[in-house]
Amino acid sequence: MAASPLVFGLGLLTYPLLFEHRQSGEAMDQASGIMLLIGVALSALGLLVSLRTALVILARSVAASRASVGLRLGFRRIEYESVGMARHLAGLCALVLVAALGAGVLRQTELSATPLAERLIVKVNGQDVPEDVRQRMADLPAQGHWVEQRSETSLPPMGTAPTTLRDIVRYQGVNLVVATCESLRRNTGQQLANCRDGSAYRIQSHTGMMSLPPGLDVTFHDTQKGRITIKVPEETIDLAAGDGLPQSMAILVTGDAAPVGLTDESFLFYQISSDVASVDRFVAHIASIAPAATLSVFGLDLPALEIYRVHRGVVGMGVLLAFLLGIGAFLISSVIRVVDRRRNVVSLVVVGAPRRTLRFVQAVQTLVPLTIALTAALAVGHLGGMLFSGSKAGNRAGTPEHFRPPGRWC
Repeated sequence: MAASPLVFGLGLLTYPLLFEHRQSGEAMDQASGIMLLIGVALSALGLLVSLRTALVILARSVAASRASVGLRLGFRRIEYESVGMARHLAGLCALVLVAALGAGVLRQTELSATPLAERLIVKVNGQDVPEDVRQRMADLPAQGHWVEQRSETSLPPMGTAPTTLRDIVRYQGVNLVVATCESLRRNTGQQLANCRDGSAYRIQSHTGMMSLPPGLDVTFHDTQKGRITIKVPEETIDLAAGDGLPQSMAILVTGDAAPVGLTDESFLFYQISSDVASVDRFVAHIASIAPAATLSVFGLDLPALEIYRVHRGVVGMGVLLAFLLGIGAFLISSVIRVVDRRRNVVSLVVVGAPRRTLRFVQAVQTLVPLTIALTAALAVGHLGGMLFSGSKAGNRAGTPEHFRPPGRWC
């Protein structure tokens, strides 16, 4: 009966492993999450309650076997002192369970922050930095770089809606994209044979999306808030294979310089490696140039990564210290029990029991319960933590996370 909560709790924990086929990081439904929490609670309670019963059953089976005298005597001691041992080991088991579940929580945070794509897109709002700083930011090292700016818009008359492409451009605006052909080729992974620096194109997708009509005048603002009109070019280019690039309803100007300059209405886009070290270096570059800049990272959960890095060291050190203190407390209690039994040991020595056998009995009486308790607690805690690490999906690739870089990247 004492092992019933443990058996039932392990059944609830193993059910998702056997019958639920989820991708890495995919979220559990609400029912499975509740089942997981109940399973963890029952397993922890059952482990603490059934620890004495497990020690007694194991001790009786070994003591009744044909093992050596020292081993049988040690397990017989475990049987007679099972209550005290279980009481001293309960706190250590609870600590190990909490540590293993905490590791699962940290692992879930790490998984939610880990990028799924090979490359990340970083978007910087030009409104947060002065013009001279925007010029310096354009030279940041990255796999690819481009600038986007929205055209001038006006409010539609009351009670009317845009009906033509010209109305959509006038009321909703279009993007002006400035990038070099080499950067576009790296981004799309295509040759783009018709791309030449110093030219202008209509970005048009062959998937049936709307396209800007050629010859249409589109107005943009320059760095002095003046109005510059750009005529929609005739030649088209397909950037549908690109990552983070507009696929239609946009004008592309190839080259290093934007015809309207780097205004406070512009957004700077960078394509960088998803390697965390590369992200650290890139964010450090931006922090050194423009500490007030706001980043939007597509594909990486920066707040979750910060939380994981901050808590990993704190939790790890706390668990290590508590674990060492728990083991130390159990060993001290074992030494105290040995001291209390000195008369019994002396009596055994007087009747001819070898000292080596007595030392072996004491080692068995101390190490076997400790090993069993720690192994069981680690197994139950690791199982619960492993399931918890997949019970909640974090902010995964494709979702932007807004972030202001600190003076140092933590």
